[in-house]
Amino acid sequence: MKKIVIIQARMGSARLKGKVLFNLCNKPMLYHIYKRLHYVKNIDDIVVATSINPLDDAIFSFCSANNILCFRGDENNVLERFFQCALKYNADIITRITADCPFIEPSIIEKNIDIFLNGKYDCVSPRSKDGLIRGLDNEIFSFKALCDMHGKDLTDSEKEHVTLYMYNHENEYKILSPKIKEIYKSKNIRLCVDEKSDFQLTSVLYNKFYKENSIIDTKSVIKFLLKHDEINKININVKQREV
Repeated sequence: MKKIVIIQARMGSARLKGKVLFNLCNKPMLYHIYKRLHYVKNIDDIVVATSINPLDDAIFSFCSANNILCFRGDENNVLERFFQCALKYNADIITRITADCPFIEPSIIEKNIDIFLNGKYDCVSPRSKDGLIRGLDNEIFSFKALCDMHGKDLTDSEKEHVTLYMYNHENEYKILSPKIKEIYKSKNIRLCVDEKSDFQLTSVLYNKFYKENSIIDTKSVIKFLLKHDEINKININVKQREV
């Protein structure tokens, strides 16, 4: 049973163009996300899924230069992109990550994959509406479920947001939102990069915590932000979205 992580990445973000390759401690943000995912023990491959838009040539070039698997597909129909990517890499289980989460936590992903494997679910995902800090989001779902969604008559939103059809039709799928550890729960902390102030906060945190040849400990970042409200408020004005 092949388990892959697909990192969803594009340069044309409406709110912050090019953010996935923004520099953090002399390396692109996408590099740090990729390296963090290498600490997930129970996966087989990590693939960056970008689009065929010429803007995303930069992502493809970055991946090629760093020996990172990269798939290019439909820009707007992201579900189609995931389906074709999973098909190419013979995936049975897919973990979906977005390329704007530079503090993605490997231990959460490992736990969710184990829950998925032991529970015969279609999808396992802790969600911000249940208290998960934004930026630690991840979804584990089966290729079977992806195939099923791929065959449906989807809305434009359901094509853009890969698992939205599942959540819109929860009676058709076995979905679990697992219990979240208290350390990873907060409505007042954002660890994703949607807007400029998010990246400003991320830069402060990377400059403080990052060390070469290792990854930042997410718990240390959270504890630091809980004690330093003046730092945590850097991105306070960014509208929080529940997923």
